[in-house]
Amino acid sequence: MRKIITKLVHNFLYSINGLVLSSKGLSFKLELIWLILVMILVWHLDIGTLAKIVGVIAAILLLAVEMINTSIELLCDRITRDFDVQIKKIKDVASGSVFLILILNIIYMTYLLLAS
Repeated sequence: MRKIITKLVHNFLYSINGLVLSSKGLSFKLELIWLILVMILVWHLDIGTLAKIVGVIAAILLLAVEMINTSIELLCDRITRDFDVQIKKIKDVASGSVFLILILNIIYMTYLLLAS
């Protein structure tokens, strides 16, 4: 049992370290500001609890996808710092996933503002 608890504590610390490392990036900081704005906005909107929760989840999802994108970029940079067409494609696709979640956030928050 002690071994399991130790493993869980280590995993928790690794996760916190990942958040700290991610928070150094400009995109993550901007998306964190977005999350804070979404939380403030949904608190004040006259909408249902589920709609508020979905808005916050969408903003957290944006942060999570940004972390995955950052991981992919770091891994690609570890492979080569030189320009490589394939690496550029990999980074562009990862960046595209962040863009899709950002669009989802904008559409949903626009809907909430118009619906309230």
